Amino acid sequence: MLAKTQTTGQLLKTQVAIIVALTIREIHRETAHFSWGFAFQLIEPAVYVAVVSFMHVYVNNLLPPEMTPLLFIVLGVVPEQTFRLTCLSIDHVIRSHKQLLAVPRVTALDIVFARGLQLFITHALIFCLFAGATAYYEKVGFPREPLRVFLCFFAAWYIGFSFGLVLIPLNRVWPPIERLMLPIIRLIFYTSGLYFTIRDIPSWAWIYLTWNPLLHVHELLRTYWYHTYQTPIGSPLYIACTCVSMTFIGLAWERYTRRMIVQ
Repeated sequence: MLAKTQTTGQLLKTQVAIIVALTIREIHRETAHFSWGFAFQLIEPAVYVAVVSFMHVYVNNLLPPEMTPLLFIVLGVVPEQTFRLTCLSIDHVIRSHKQLLAVPRVTALDIVFARGLQLFITHALIFCLFAGATAYYEKVGFPREPLRVFLCFFAAWYIGFSFGLVLIPLNRVWPPIERLMLPIIRLIFYTSGLYFTIRDIPSWAWIYLTWNPLLHVHELLRTYWYHTYQTPIGSPLYIACTCVSMTFIGLAWERYTRRMIVQ
């Protein structure tokens, strides 16, 4: 029994080392295309924040009076972008790294987890940088509950990761789903609370919006950062149940369709 336990522990340690090595490889590969390295990664969210801020301030003008404009946008844009890029990257990572499956002990899930970790590390740094800089510039101060703010950002990433796990086997079983992804992502985008808080929406419509876990993430992020805002709908339990359910479905289905994915 002891020998078996040690063997299992060694195998687990080996797989973790493989995932870490693949994650480092993904980080180097992602930045190798740009002469500025990680600095280039900041350009896309910066442009995104600028465009959305313009739309928000000059078109919609829905900013709650107790919130500052730039931080309000950052707390919506960066988590949403993290969700979107993670979901779409996880969906395509195995096809673009198929040659790695020929390496001993490297599995499809190792590649998926490595890509997911690389995206989390990159966007977590971007989130901390942008949120901290805008909070300092607008003199908002530190978040009311820093740990919960970070956990909300982690949840946004993990929702995208678990959604990607579901899409991997689904694409093999029913390839046309890839064509439906753009409208699905857009629907999640427009109902995620990027431009608004739930208090700006009539209460009778809440039931049609609260299915979106990203809306809960954005509402909780602003609640945990600002001292003057309290969301009426944010539910950590709903976010956790959504993540666990999609992870279970994705991993179970991936195991069932593993031979199809490798081929």
